[in-house]
Amino acid sequence: MENCTLKRQNKDSNTQATGSRGSDTLEFVYTKTEKSNQAKKTTNPETVIIMDSNGKYLNTRRLFPGKNVTKIHCATIEQTMEVLTNPYFTNPKQIIIHTGTNNIQTEQKGIADKLSQLTDTAQQKFPHSKIILSCLLPRKDISNHIIQNINTELAAKTSSKPNIHLAQHPSITPEHLYDNKHLNKQGVSHLAREFKDIVLNRTHIPTYLEEIPPRHTIQQINVN
Repeated sequence: MENCTLKRQNKDSNTQATGSRGSDTLEFVYTKTEKSNQAKKTTNPETVIIMDSNGKYLNTRRLFPGKNVTKIHCATIEQTMEVLTNPYFTNPKQIIIHTGTNNIQTEQKGIADKLSQLTDTAQQKFPHSKIILSCLLPRKDISNHIIQNINTELAAKTSSKPNIHLAQHPSITPEHLYDNKHLNKQGVSHLAREFKDIVLNRTHIPTYLEEIPPRHTIQQINVN
């Protein structure tokens, strides 16, 4: 396996805002380096987040304050599979996976199969963990019809799998991108909120519904 380099997140990080005290976040970046001593890198987090570049500004300290989190940056589905196949973390309560953004640039057929296989591997390695798999996000340079078809196929492949939760991101649109594929600040906020809702088993209300003011009930009284 190609290893990851390790850096510990701290309050002075330029890419992460300061969160609540008591949290401990380890941040890994997948790189093509020679194999080193994995034993020194083994972690025991409550939550593992494996994400591509759209997770760069995901603030794990605000997302899960006071919790131990391991965040791993993997650019592709293949790198994510490497990490899940040979993990250097143990017994997380939940594993959040968001990948495929870069794969869809060069391939479209078979992506749903590859993403579904990630959940199979995660279940085999961590049968007691909640597995949260993210659907593909919209892109400005790829037809939304193509992305929707892949996500529909992915939902069909994972719907019958136990303990697999699909994050479908209904409130994220191309307007939440600052370029062709990367989320802006508001988009990251939507992404984080849905992940947290699934982890906490909360019912997610799409943003566009929240923006609609409640209707006042009018009772009609007939006077004879």
